[in-house]
Amino acid sequence: PDPRASKGADADVSWDLDEGEMGAVTFDFFRDGADVRYALEQHMAWTGLAAAGPCVETLAGTACPVVGRSWKMRVPLGPAPAVDAPRGIDAKMRPALKTALADDAAETLPAYYARGAGDTYFSGKLFARRARVAAVAAALGDSETAKRVSADLLAALRAWLDPKNPETPFLFDEAWGGLISRGCAFDEQKQACAAAAAAPNLEGCGADFGNGFYNDHHYHYGYFAYAAAVACTHAICDRTDRARFLALARDYVTPAPGDAAFPLARHKDWYLGHSWASGICQPPNPNGRNQESISEAVHSYEAAHLLGVALGDRDLAAAGRLLAALEVDAAARYWHAATSTQVPDVFERPMVGMRWSFLVQFGTWFGGDPAFSYGIQLLPLTPYAERRDALGFVRALLPAYAGACDATCGAEGWGISLIALRAAAGERERAFAEAVALDPMVFWSAGGNGHSRTNLLYWIATRDPGIEAMATPSPSAAPRAPQPTLPKLPDCVEGPGLAAARSCPPDAPHVCFAGPARGGCASTRWTKPACLSSCKRLKWG
Repeated sequence: PDPRASKGADADVSWDLDEGEMGAVTFDFFRDGADVRYALEQHMAWTGLAAAGPCVETLAGTACPVVGRSWKMRVPLGPAPAVDAPRGIDAKMRPALKTALADDAAETLPAYYARGAGDTYFSGKLFARRARVAAVAAALGDSETAKRVSADLLAALRAWLDPKNPETPFLFDEAWGGLISRGCAFDEQKQACAAAAAAPNLEGCGADFGNGFYNDHHYHYGYFAYAAAVACTHAICDRTDRARFLALARDYVTPAPGDAAFPLARHKDWYLGHSWASGICQPPNPNGRNQESISEAVHSYEAAHLLGVALGDRDLAAAGRLLAALEVDAAARYWHAATSTQVPDVFERPMVGMRWSFLVQFGTWFGGDPAFSYGIQLLPLTPYAERRDALGFVRALLPAYAGACDATCGAEGWGISLIALRAAAGERERAFAEAVALDPMVFWSAGGNGHSRTNLLYWIATRDPGIEAMATPSPSAAPRAPQPTLPKLPDCVEGPGLAAARSCPPDAPHVCFAGPARGGCASTRWTKPACLSSCKRLKWG
């Protein structure tokens, strides 16, 4: 595509994708008389800029002064998001997967969601869940089931995006340039939206997670976009469908330059690389902007890419891929604390639960249970999650999550993500047995209602069987705690952090920073250009 541009308060941001596997992001700072600005670790690595003075520690990691009015960054994209896993289904797991598919495909959407009534978050999660069932059916060669589930899904999406939707229509906000849901004051007894509540989402930020005030749009609409991408792959989407689905995606992505209707990448913080979920609610929180689930943010841009591919919109596909890659990188830097150098050392948990402008916390909006903080950062479960969660981090998180997930955690569905984590860490057989044995009701619980047994088994059955033998060991239950018994590490560690290096054995202290072997340990340095520009000089504590 042509370069895309966005004006910020301090700089113009433009981006493009080259013919290789890199994205080009450029910051052109305004000529305000200042030539020195602070760059973070990712900026130094992506530009090759050198520090022009003493560096300082910040909430976002080490920041170094650099000279230059333009930063031209080359961002590694990694594998593009895909609906199918990068490897086939394990033959011995196919029978159980087919049984699960038959059960899940027989389910139907709740009548109110099917006709376009309700909230946009939980409805979107359920649509994306159904989309994964259709995708797995196609992967198993069951095209009839894939088409049937997709057709039902397409009918529901059409009801939601119909401008004449009588219960929960979308509205276009000319002031801020966005699609907002009018909202639904749901009457449980009637299983319908209360007619007396005309537009609950416009009355305050408490309705529908603040959708009417632009909170969480990438989460909500990302689920819709994923469902539309799969539905349009296995069912026939017409020009009206295409226009409406693209409008929903443009609300939070907008790849087109000069789009008069929507802002470019509404939620994205181009400097930090991750998104902010908070919108325009007043009064503003004293801790600034926030984002809880980095995994759902990754998914939103993954979904935009897949929708672009399904609808033949190359601009949307390109934008989604770059935004997803930036969010994945930010996840490793700012949420995956166990293996990051850019989460303050005083934060002792392996995972960040929520990030604010001026605060990093472990708890979530819905509670402080550790299982909540771990689980909300691991959903939804799609093949791109393999790119999102590096092996070193997965193995660092696993013992902490396993220790935190008791019987209540399992009954509430948060154990589903733990099972998926086990499979990703190399414990495929155990994970498979646990997935088959799960009570069906956990897939309708608070932590499990975005999952299905079909998708969980597909995830397990498509993990690399060689992972278990890979050289990255699983650290102890306190992966960030000092271990003074280990010998002093080399000054420059080719890895995402001191904690990751400590998880390596003394005879293989070097940690891979990026690529297919990210998180792996080696006895000699990994081949990596300009090592010192992307690694801290680490001191053993």
